[in-house]
Amino acid sequence: MSQISTIVDQLRLLIKTTLASRSTKELKNPIDILSNDWVALDGGFGLDIATGLNTKRMVGCQLSISRTFNITLTNMVKSIHNDVDSRFTTEKTLLEDHYLLVKELEKNAPLAQYYTKLNYISDSGIVHVDEGKKNFLMIQLQVEIEYFESL
Repeated sequence: MSQISTIVDQLRLLIKTTLASRSTKELKNPIDILSNDWVALDGGFGLDIATGLNTKRMVGCQLSISRTFNITLTNMVKSIHNDVDSRFTTEKTLLEDHYLLVKELEKNAPLAQYYTKLNYISDSGIVHVDEGKKNFLMIQLQVEIEYFESL
């Protein structure tokens, strides 16, 4: 099995275990968020495997690759639009989940054996999506992982 397959499996496991106490659900389609049902969007997470880059560094017969991953966290808005306290509670829940994930990624103990470097790059900020029956908040984190693949 390639390193990237192991990294993806370990990254999904890290997200699931980090957010386990919040009864999160994995989004079936982390690329097209709106295609997920509203049940999954309430406390949902998704892992999107994004762009890769050849770092042009070779060590023996190993190629260094830097790959970006997008981690999406979602929470349904369960209040009317004028309920500011409820909206802020939902936003803070997303920010707390964000913090827990960044903290675990930075500690990265179980995942560290599979890569050379991990960087938390940025996030989208809290985004409000209101599409008919799907009224939710989300935040997307971008993480970059550099690893070696044997040729």
